[in-house]
Amino acid sequence: MEDSLHSNFFQNSSIHDNEFCTIFFEAAKKLFDFEKERNAEELNRYYGNFHKHFNIYFGIRVNPGHPDYDSETVKLLKDSLYYRIIYVLRNSPILSSAVAFHFQNVLKEDFSYLRKLIKKEKIKICSIGGGAATDVVAVVKILDSLANKMDKRLDFEITIIDLDANWKNTCFTVLSFLKDFDDATSKINFVQADISDKNSYSAEVIKSIQEADVVLMVMLLYDFKNTNIDAKETVKVSHFSHNSYQFFFTVTSNGQN
Repeated sequence: MEDSLHSNFFQNSSIHDNEFCTIFFEAAKKLFDFEKERNAEELNRYYGNFHKHFNIYFGIRVNPGHPDYDSETVKLLKDSLYYRIIYVLRNSPILSSAVAFHFQNVLKEDFSYLRKLIKKEKIKICSIGGGAATDVVAVVKILDSLANKMDKRLDFEITIIDLDANWKNTCFTVLSFLKDFDDATSKINFVQADISDKNSYSAEVIKSIQEADVVLMVMLLYDFKNTNIDAKETVKVSHFSHNSYQFFFTVTSNGQN
Protein backbone atom coordinates (compact mmCIF):
# COMPACT_ATOMS: atom_id res chain seq x y z
CA MET A 1 0.00 0.00 0.00
CA GLU A 2 2.74 2.45 0.98
CA ASP A 3 4.82 1.49 -2.09
CA SER A 4 1.80 2.01 -4.34
CA LEU A 5 1.13 5.44 -2.83
CA HIS A 6 4.79 6.36 -3.22
CA SER A 7 4.97 5.34 -6.89
CA ASN A 8 1.72 7.08 -7.86
CA PHE A 9 2.37 10.22 -5.85
CA PHE A 10 5.12 11.52 -8.13
CA GLN A 11 3.32 10.88 -11.40
CA ASN A 12 2.65 14.06 -13.41
CA SER A 13 4.31 16.20 -10.74
CA SER A 14 7.17 17.45 -12.92
CA ILE A 15 7.29 21.13 -13.78
CA HIS A 16 7.26 21.99 -17.49
CA ASP A 17 10.23 24.03 -18.66
CA ASN A 18 7.95 26.71 -20.09
CA GLU A 19 6.79 27.51 -16.55
CA PHE A 20 10.35 28.37 -15.57
CA CYS A 21 10.88 30.32 -18.79
CA THR A 22 7.76 32.39 -18.10
CA ILE A 23 8.78 33.18 -14.50
CA PHE A 24 12.26 34.35 -15.43
CA PHE A 25 11.19 36.20 -18.58
CA GLU A 26 8.61 38.21 -16.64
CA ALA A 27 11.06 38.85 -13.79
CA ALA A 28 13.76 40.08 -16.17
CA LYS A 29 11.26 42.32 -17.96
CA LYS A 30 10.18 43.83 -14.65
CA LEU A 31 13.81 44.52 -13.73
CA PHE A 32 14.53 46.09 -17.13
CA ASP A 33 11.96 46.56 -19.90
CA PHE A 34 14.03 45.12 -22.74
CA GLU A 35 11.01 45.07 -25.06
CA LYS A 36 11.54 48.80 -25.59
CA GLU A 37 13.76 49.30 -28.63
CA ARG A 38 16.32 51.55 -26.95
CA ASN A 39 16.65 49.27 -23.94
CA ALA A 40 17.01 46.24 -26.21
CA GLU A 41 19.83 47.96 -28.10
CA GLU A 42 21.65 48.76 -24.85
CA LEU A 43 21.28 45.20 -23.59
CA ASN A 44 22.48 43.80 -26.90
CA ARG A 45 25.51 46.10 -26.87
CA TYR A 46 26.34 44.99 -23.33
CA TYR A 47 25.97 41.33 -24.33
CA GLY A 48 28.59 41.82 -27.03
CA ASN A 49 31.11 42.94 -24.40
CA PHE A 50 29.92 40.31 -21.95
CA HIS A 51 30.42 37.51 -24.47
CA LYS A 52 34.04 38.54 -25.06
CA HIS A 53 34.95 38.31 -21.39
CA PHE A 54 32.97 35.33 -20.13
CA ASN A 55 32.81 31.66 -20.99
CA ILE A 56 29.65 30.73 -22.86
CA TYR A 57 28.63 28.06 -20.33
CA PHE A 58 26.48 29.61 -17.60
CA GLY A 59 28.13 32.99 -18.14
CA ILE A 60 29.53 33.24 -14.63
CA ARG A 61 33.13 32.11 -14.97
CA VAL A 62 35.51 34.78 -16.21
CA ASN A 63 37.56 33.66 -19.21
CA PRO A 64 41.15 33.37 -17.83
CA GLY A 65 42.56 33.42 -21.35
CA HIS A 66 41.29 36.92 -22.00
CA PRO A 67 43.83 39.76 -21.63
CA ASP A 68 41.40 41.67 -19.41
CA TYR A 69 41.07 38.78 -16.93
CA ASP A 70 40.55 40.24 -13.44
CA SER A 71 40.50 43.75 -14.88
CA GLU A 72 38.28 46.66 -13.97
CA THR A 73 36.33 45.94 -17.17
CA VAL A 74 35.32 42.52 -15.89
CA LYS A 75 34.39 43.95 -12.51
CA LEU A 76 32.21 46.60 -14.13
CA LEU A 77 30.52 43.99 -16.32
CA LYS A 78 29.64 41.84 -13.32
CA ASP A 79 28.41 44.81 -11.29
CA SER A 80 26.00 45.85 -14.03
CA LEU A 81 22.25 45.28 -13.92
CA TYR A 82 22.62 43.96 -17.47
CA TYR A 83 24.72 41.09 -16.15
CA ARG A 84 21.91 40.00 -13.85
CA ILE A 85 19.31 40.41 -16.61
CA ILE A 86 21.31 38.16 -18.95
CA TYR A 87 21.83 35.62 -16.16
CA VAL A 88 18.10 35.50 -15.43
CA LEU A 89 17.15 35.20 -19.10
CA ARG A 90 19.82 32.80 -20.29
CA ASN A 91 20.87 30.67 -17.34
CA SER A 92 18.09 30.58 -14.77
CA PRO A 93 15.43 28.60 -16.72
CA ILE A 94 17.92 25.84 -17.57
CA LEU A 95 19.29 25.65 -14.05
CA SER A 96 15.86 25.68 -12.40
CA SER A 97 14.71 22.86 -14.65
CA ALA A 98 17.75 20.77 -13.73
CA VAL A 99 17.42 21.47 -10.00
CA ALA A 100 13.71 20.61 -10.07
CA PHE A 101 14.43 17.30 -11.78
CA HIS A 102 17.11 16.26 -9.30
CA PHE A 103 15.30 17.59 -6.24
CA GLN A 104 12.20 15.57 -7.10
CA ASN A 105 14.35 12.46 -7.48
CA VAL A 106 15.86 13.13 -4.06
CA LEU A 107 12.38 13.33 -2.53
CA LYS A 108 11.43 10.05 -4.19
CA GLU A 109 14.31 8.43 -2.35
CA ASP A 110 13.22 9.91 0.99
CA PHE A 111 9.43 9.99 0.92
CA SER A 112 9.27 10.25 4.71
CA TYR A 113 11.04 13.60 4.65
CA LEU A 114 8.60 14.90 2.07
CA ARG A 115 5.73 13.94 4.38
CA LYS A 116 7.47 15.79 7.20
CA LEU A 117 7.86 18.93 5.07
CA ILE A 118 4.27 18.94 3.87
CA LYS A 119 3.00 18.82 7.46
CA LYS A 120 4.87 21.97 8.47
CA GLU A 121 3.01 25.25 8.88
CA LYS A 122 5.91 27.05 7.19
CA ILE A 123 8.79 25.50 5.25
CA LYS A 124 12.10 27.29 5.80
CA ILE A 125 14.53 27.26 2.88
CA CYS A 126 18.05 28.67 3.05
CA SER A 127 19.89 29.24 -0.23
CA ILE A 128 23.62 29.84 0.20
CA GLY A 129 25.21 31.76 -2.65
CA GLY A 130 21.69 32.26 -3.95
CA GLY A 131 22.32 34.56 -6.91
CA ALA A 132 19.01 34.88 -8.75
CA ALA A 133 17.23 32.44 -6.39
CA THR A 134 17.09 29.99 -9.28
CA ASP A 135 17.38 27.00 -6.95
CA VAL A 136 14.63 28.31 -4.68
CA VAL A 137 12.22 28.67 -7.59
CA ALA A 138 12.78 25.03 -8.52
CA VAL A 139 12.33 23.68 -4.99
CA VAL A 140 9.23 25.78 -4.26
CA LYS A 141 7.58 24.73 -7.54
CA ILE A 142 8.22 21.03 -6.86
CA LEU A 143 6.99 21.20 -3.26
CA ASP A 144 3.89 23.12 -4.33
CA SER A 145 3.12 20.60 -7.03
CA LEU A 146 3.36 17.71 -4.58
CA ALA A 147 1.43 19.54 -1.85
CA ASN A 148 -1.44 20.19 -4.25
CA LYS A 149 -1.89 16.43 -4.57
CA MET A 150 -2.53 16.34 -0.82
CA ASP A 151 -4.84 19.38 -0.92
CA LYS A 152 -2.29 21.34 1.09
CA ARG A 153 -1.30 24.98 0.74
CA LEU A 154 2.29 25.66 1.70
CA ASP A 155 3.84 28.77 3.20
CA PHE A 156 7.55 29.44 2.89
CA GLU A 157 10.21 31.44 4.64
CA ILE A 158 13.12 31.97 2.26
CA THR A 159 16.57 33.19 3.28
CA ILE A 160 19.10 34.04 0.58
CA ILE A 161 22.72 34.31 1.75
CA ASP A 162 24.98 36.00 -0.78
CA LEU A 163 28.08 38.17 -0.69
CA ASP A 164 26.86 40.42 -3.51
CA ALA A 165 24.02 42.65 -2.31
CA ASN A 166 23.32 43.61 -5.93
CA TRP A 167 21.40 40.34 -6.26
CA LYS A 168 18.90 41.28 -3.55
CA ASN A 169 16.44 43.09 -5.80
CA THR A 170 16.80 40.38 -8.44
CA CYS A 171 15.96 37.66 -5.89
CA PHE A 172 12.93 39.50 -4.60
CA THR A 173 11.69 40.23 -8.13
CA VAL A 174 12.10 36.63 -9.29
CA LEU A 175 10.35 35.19 -6.23
CA SER A 176 7.50 37.69 -6.55
CA PHE A 177 6.38 35.78 -9.65
CA LEU A 178 5.71 32.65 -7.60
CA LYS A 179 2.12 32.51 -6.41
CA ASP A 180 3.32 31.69 -2.88
CA PHE A 181 4.67 35.21 -2.45
CA ASP A 182 1.66 37.20 -3.61
CA ASP A 183 0.47 37.70 -0.04
CA ALA A 184 1.95 38.29 3.40
CA THR A 185 2.00 34.66 4.56
CA SER A 186 5.32 33.77 2.93
CA LYS A 187 8.50 35.67 3.73
CA ILE A 188 11.78 36.46 1.95
CA ASN A 189 15.02 37.51 3.67
CA PHE A 190 18.33 38.50 2.11
CA VAL A 191 21.50 38.26 4.20
CA GLN A 192 24.73 39.71 2.84
CA ALA A 193 27.63 37.54 3.99
CA ASP A 194 30.91 36.08 2.78
CA ILE A 195 30.20 32.38 3.11
CA SER A 196 33.80 31.55 2.12
CA ASP A 197 35.03 32.83 5.51
CA LYS A 198 33.68 30.34 8.03
CA ASN A 199 35.21 32.31 10.90
CA SER A 200 33.09 35.37 10.21
CA TYR A 201 29.62 33.81 10.07
CA SER A 202 27.21 36.12 11.86
CA ALA A 203 24.57 34.93 14.29
CA GLU A 204 21.98 35.61 11.59
CA VAL A 205 23.77 33.39 9.08
CA ILE A 206 24.15 30.53 11.55
CA LYS A 207 20.54 30.82 12.69
CA SER A 208 19.26 30.82 9.10
CA ILE A 209 21.14 27.60 8.37
CA GLN A 210 20.26 25.94 11.68
CA GLU A 211 16.53 26.62 11.38
CA ALA A 212 16.19 25.72 7.70
CA ASP A 213 14.26 22.64 6.63
CA VAL A 214 16.09 22.65 3.30
CA VAL A 215 19.59 24.07 2.75
CA LEU A 216 20.54 24.73 -0.88
CA MET A 217 24.09 25.16 -2.15
CA VAL A 218 23.45 24.79 -5.83
CA MET A 219 26.05 27.02 -7.47
CA LEU A 220 28.22 27.71 -4.43
CA LEU A 221 30.56 24.75 -4.84
CA TYR A 222 30.95 25.51 -8.54
CA ASP A 223 31.92 29.09 -7.74
CA PHE A 224 34.41 27.88 -5.14
CA LYS A 225 35.98 25.55 -7.67
CA ASN A 226 36.49 28.44 -10.07
CA THR A 227 38.27 30.48 -7.39
CA ASN A 228 40.34 27.54 -6.11
CA ILE A 229 38.65 27.52 -2.71
CA ASP A 230 38.38 24.17 -0.94
CA ALA A 231 34.66 24.02 -0.25
CA LYS A 232 34.95 21.07 2.12
CA GLU A 233 37.33 23.00 4.33
CA THR A 234 35.50 26.29 3.95
CA VAL A 235 31.77 25.69 4.24
CA LYS A 236 31.09 23.87 7.49
CA VAL A 237 27.34 23.93 7.05
CA SER A 238 27.01 20.48 8.57
CA HIS A 239 28.30 21.92 11.85
CA PHE A 240 25.29 24.25 12.00
CA SER A 241 22.60 22.31 10.19
CA HIS A 242 21.20 19.52 12.31
CA ASN A 243 17.75 18.66 11.00
CA SER A 244 17.69 20.16 7.51
CA TYR A 245 17.79 18.52 4.12
CA GLN A 246 21.00 19.62 2.39
CA PHE A 247 20.85 19.71 -1.40
CA PHE A 248 23.96 20.10 -3.56
CA PHE A 249 23.93 20.54 -7.32
CA THR A 250 27.17 21.28 -9.13
CA VAL A 251 27.98 21.79 -12.78
CA THR A 252 31.29 20.71 -14.23
CA SER A 253 33.09 22.51 -17.00
CA ASN A 254 31.77 20.06 -19.61
CA GLY A 255 28.19 20.55 -18.50
CA GLN A 256 27.74 17.26 -16.64
CA ASN A 257 26.05 17.04 -13.22
